[in-house]
Amino acid sequence: MNKTMQALSNEGKMLLALMRAALRGTFDRPVDWDAACSAEALKEMILRQSLVTMVYPVIQRQTGAPWKRLEHDLKPMYEREIHKAVTQEYEIQVLLDAMERDGIDCLPMKGWVMRRFYPDPLMRSMSDFDLLIRDMDSRQMESWMKKQGYTPEHVDQETHDVYYKPPYMNIELHRRMLDPEHLSKSESEWADKHLQTLWDPEKCLPEKKHIYGLTNEDFYIYHISHFYKHFTGSGAGIRLLADTWLFQKEKGETLDRTYLEKQLEALHILEFSKRMGQAAAACFDGKARLD
Repeated sequence: MNKTMQALSNEGKMLLALMRAALRGTFDRPVDWDAACSAEALKEMILRQSLVTMVYPVIQRQTGAPWKRLEHDLKPMYEREIHKAVTQEYEIQVLLDAMERDGIDCLPMKGWVMRRFYPDPLMRSMSDFDLLIRDMDSRQMESWMKKQGYTPEHVDQETHDVYYKPPYMNIELHRRMLDPEHLSKSESEWADKHLQTLWDPEKCLPEKKHIYGLTNEDFYIYHISHFYKHFTGSGAGIRLLADTWLFQKEKGETLDRTYLEKQLEALHILEFSKRMGQAAAACFDGKARLD
């Protein structure tokens, strides 16, 4: 851990300090400004990692000229992101209610579910809303989504279709949980088989007949799979580590480890899961642990 921390830039260390305060709920605890830290570089890092809504409430509570300049510079983006998040909350619920009403079996994924593990869901920004649709017919869904006010952007894709509704709503309707392009033959077979288990009527959300939910184990499997895809592809930001830490903190003690490890091993990401758990602990607990 010490070597990891030594490798971080001054701005990286400051960002971690802000994230720890936000995730632990210690907003009012002073964070000492490092004179060697570039406020501009820190701001760019916060924006690039989509962490404004997470760390701005901590920055607001700090004293000193550098903190106040940073607060001033981030305020317009924070206000926009909060407006975006509130709009998303409303529009997504409207969309889910319409799917329940019209009998469209669906399962919310990724950030929309992960947000509930944060101290405040608005801290976890989303660029889009991912929704798995059972037996999705792109043309039928295109007609239905248009009636809900959405414009199709990419339709009849192999894994997901994309829709937009101004000013902020980007919707991805998925037919698969995992992208087959990033899976081996055995992993694709596992994914196809496992997909069928998700539509058990007992997994519907309370008082719903068409809105499904993932077990905590399955949610973590797909979270780590998504994390691994980005880690080995375009790159993974530190927010995915924050997601991992929060989930483990909230649900880690209750997980069926035997089932979980068996599924992660089938996808060849069990070791990756352990290492990311250690990295998350190093960042946010201040110690390494094996998950």
